[in-house]
This record gives sequence, C-alpha cells and structure tokens, in this order.
Amino acid sequence: MGQFRRILTPGMDSPLTGTQGWRQFMGARKKMLAAYAAAKDEATGHEVQVWHGKVGEGWVRQWLHGFLPRKYGVTSGYVVSQGQTEERKLPHFDVIIYDRLEAPVLWIENTPDATESGTSRAIPAEFVRGVLEVKASFNTQSVTAAIEHLSDLDPLQGVDAPSEQFKKFLPQRFFTAIIFFELRNEDRNAWSALSKFVPDRKRVWPGGLILSGEGLRPEMSATIGLTCNGNSPPQPMGRTGSDLLSLALSESKAFDGTHCSAMLHWTSNEFSEFSFHLLAMLNGTYQHGRSSSNHAMSWVDFSKQAQK
Repeated sequence: MGQFRRILTPGMDSPLTGTQGWRQFMGARKKMLAAYAAAKDEATGHEVQVWHGKVGEGWVRQWLHGFLPRKYGVTSGYVVSQGQTEERKLPHFDVIIYDRLEAPVLWIENTPDATESGTSRAIPAEFVRGVLEVKASFNTQSVTAAIEHLSDLDPLQGVDAPSEQFKKFLPQRFFTAIIFFELRNEDRNAWSALSKFVPDRKRVWPGGLILSGEGLRPEMSATIGLTCNGNSPPQPMGRTGSDLLSLALSESKAFDGTHCSAMLHWTSNEFSEFSFHLLAMLNGTYQHGRSSSNHAMSWVDFSKQAQK
C-alpha cells in the first residue's frame, strides 16, 4: 500500500515565505517533533509504549520555558488550594503555567526529567494561570482521558471575593489546553473526539493543538477551537468536512443559549497562532476571533510558484 498523503488545496505544496524569523520560530516545533519521533522509535520494543509521551511532555515544557516571558513559570506538578482538605485527591498535571514572580512553591519533587521545567512543583491555585495536558496522538481515548483529567480542576473554578485574604480558587483568566503530537491516518475519522471539545457545561473548557498530521506537508499543524451559531434564533449546525485531516467542524451541541461546534483547522500558521494566543491569554489581551500577533506567519510564495 502506498504512503497516505493529503494535499489540502491547490498551491499548498508550493514553497512558503513569511514574516521575518518565521522559519527560526518554527524550529522549536521541528525539534519537538524530532525528539518525539526518536522516542517513539525507542519505545517500539517496550511492553507498554508510553515513553514517547513522557518525552513529549518534557519538550513542550522546554519550549514554553524558552518562549514565555520570565515572569511566567513552567513546571509539571500540582495545583494546591487552601480551600480543600487532604481528603480530596491531588492530581499531577503535565504543564502548569504560573506567576513566577509572585507564587511561592509549596514543595518540589524531582523527576527523571532533570531540567528545571521538568521538576514537579506544587503551586497555590490562586497563582496558576493555565494548565496544559500533553498527549501523543489525537484519538477518542486520548481526548477523553485529557478532558477527564482537566475536570479534576472543577472544584477550583469558583470566584473569590475581592476582599478575600485567603484565596482558594483559580484566577478568572485561567485557561486549559490539550497538545497532541500527531493525528494518525487511522484516526482521521475520530469525529467523536472532536465533538468532545464542545463544552457540555459552564466551566473552563480546553482548546487544542495538533502538531502534525500524517500525510500532510511538514509545516502543517492544527488548532481546535469553538465556533458558535450567530443566527437569531440559533440553529443547529451539521458536521462539515471529509475527515479530520482537513478543515472540519463537529456536529453542534446546544450550549449557553446557542449551538456550538468544535473547529479543527490545518495551516502552516496554527503553531504560531496557538503560541501567541496562549501568550495573549496570559497577558489579558486575547480577543476571540482575532490574531494575537503577526510574528512567525507564513504564506505561499507565489513568486517561486510561478517559476516552477
């Protein structure tokens, strides 16, 4: 059987150009994918193949540690609330982004990932800005597991009174996301996985990033976000797209007085878009539906296309 390959639209296999430094910025993504691929090869002989996922977590933390301003700390570890008792379990999270200048570290645990960002730390909930889960591949099982794990934070999503001295909840701008290293051809019809990105109740709900898709050109990544019906009255929206290795919208669900779908979008700019949206959410400047930066943007180089 020949190798599966998908070309999205005419011209999308043409040379790319972009804003100053876009290739260098994309180097971080390339390093993450190369390390993941090497770990995946090493894990082939393991009875339980989880090593490449652990390596992926470490590289995501290393990327964020280098990308984000110094005022934000990046670690794996625990989110601890002074409003909870020890009877409630204390789950471990892959990536915690926190206020590095203000947050005390309640305790530290050493892990096999010996980097600073790989050391597990316990951070008070009121100083945590975001939590990311990292998964090897996008499929129904991995999406379900990640969303269920992030739901462990639900008890911390209340609102502290402005005058509260002993804050016990996550900040109001707190966010979550799930990063997947790949979407395999075998999972290109995992529509139920995409549907899980539509909220079923009011709480902080994750967005997503898929770093690579099998058969797509190497620069392609995908973001997963929410799109809601603007009609009045709102109407249900049907599933759109041939499969998940192209532009896709899940079947909509009724939510918060309207109908919302999860949109999966592949371009050469989605890694950059995700990165700067994340930074904007941390800085409080994020605007839904608008780009957060023109840094590291790319497009088809039509001048070179004409010379082919």
